Amino acid sequence: MHIPYLEIDNNIIHYQWHNSETASEKNVLVLVHGLGLDLNSWNLLLPLLKKEYRILQLDLQGHGNSGFNGLTPILDVMTHDIHRLIHHLGIKQFHIVGHGFGGFVAIQYSYQYCEEVLSLTLISVPVNYPVKLAEKQITKRKEHSRHSESLESLGKELIPKICYQLTEENEQILLESFRRVNKKVYFMLFHTEFNKSMQKYLKALDTPILLLTGAEDPVYPPELFSITLNLVPYARFLTVPDAAFAVQLDQPAIVAKWIHQFIQQKSVARDNLTYNYLADLSNEIRSELTIQNQKDQPPNNTIRVNILNRFEVFINGQTILQGWGKRKAKLLFVYLILQKSVTRDELCDVFWPDLPLDKAKNQLRVSLHHLKKIIEHAHLRENSPIVVTEREHVMISGVIHSDYLIYKELLQNSLKLTDPNQKITAYEESLTVISDNLFPGLYNDYFLRICYQIERVWADMAEFLSDWYNQMGDKQKAKKYQEIMEQLGYTNRYDIKL
Repeated sequence: MHIPYLEIDNNIIHYQWHNSETASEKNVLVLVHGLGLDLNSWNLLLPLLKKEYRILQLDLQGHGNSGFNGLTPILDVMTHDIHRLIHHLGIKQFHIVGHGFGGFVAIQYSYQYCEEVLSLTLISVPVNYPVKLAEKQITKRKEHSRHSESLESLGKELIPKICYQLTEENEQILLESFRRVNKKVYFMLFHTEFNKSMQKYLKALDTPILLLTGAEDPVYPPELFSITLNLVPYARFLTVPDAAFAVQLDQPAIVAKWIHQFIQQKSVARDNLTYNYLADLSNEIRSELTIQNQKDQPPNNTIRVNILNRFEVFINGQTILQGWGKRKAKLLFVYLILQKSVTRDELCDVFWPDLPLDKAKNQLRVSLHHLKKIIEHAHLRENSPIVVTEREHVMISGVIHSDYLIYKELLQNSLKLTDPNQKITAYEESLTVISDNLFPGLYNDYFLRICYQIERVWADMAEFLSDWYNQMGDKQKAKKYQEIMEQLGYTNRYDIKL
């Protein structure tokens, strides 16, 4: 075990790096402690996980043996510290676990550096804590520690609520952490202003998420923590028995087992998948309810997508210009627009057919995260996301308008006509949009097949019109539609000459 410090921006960050000869390269855990605690709050988990994982613990700024450089905003600084530390150690990808306020840091890191984070575990993270109640707690804690530079006395009051069955070992771990925490940093972090940004980040994440809560937690009870599922309905929510706020101290064996199972289940190969009936049932019901709600209630956001001859996206009237050239964003968004609701497996098959499912799903997760960030720049209606991600499904929510969907309906209606005069008028109107640059920038087999189908319909329509005008003696128009056929790579059985 190596116990160094890393100097970052004129400050020292204390960490512990537990290497493992038996752990794979991607089996890396980054553990982020809660407010007022330090890296020792994870000590009981280490012997249970270090055979399977390489583990990084650190003291956040102003906690444990880490200093405080006075830079703000403090949450951004802490996220930056972890990013620097991760790259200092040469870690490419990892699973991050955040406890309490440490969950805020983990959420922000997952949002900013989604390519690095394979999964996110949140333990008792107060994303939805009531503002008025929180303000009362803040005032109470400030008053309690007003006459002391140390938070030791505050720790003595809080510790019985942090652990359910307090052992002497756990009490010493917690008490020592409160002795060492920087009082200024503690109260810089202990407020409710982070909640909205955390909720926004969680909604945008497509990372596999595990939520752990203590069944006996009086600080942030399970009933309150479960509301987080409204932000991330695809997350797994588990309640740890006989545990309070610090479940990793109360029930380390259960917590280690559940984190390991969660991570392993996210890495199963395609041909080894075993589906849990209740999980599938829950996912299907949630998806159907979401779709039904969209039918029953008019969605708030208006989406207009032009793809026939140029690519344009308007959301609530605002043009979205940036970001479409990266991470298959354009392809993915248009596919979702056309399909409305699809499974993750289907998206993997369409856009990453040559990759194993676990790698394809990771690529999909990163692409969806990027897509959500592009759309964020639009003025979305409150609590109305456009890209809705669930455990098994991905959906588009909103009123959708597309030149292709309108044109597709025009073609379908034209092909149903039986009256010759109506058919001629409809066919000629359909061929006014003919182009040799259909679906520009959408280079994927799925869209190429649609292009081929449209061109085949155009050729059939052009052949009908060429034959019709040839029979009517209008050689000029007959020649016009014959040339359209030739442009599309088809030939008429007649050689029309003017």
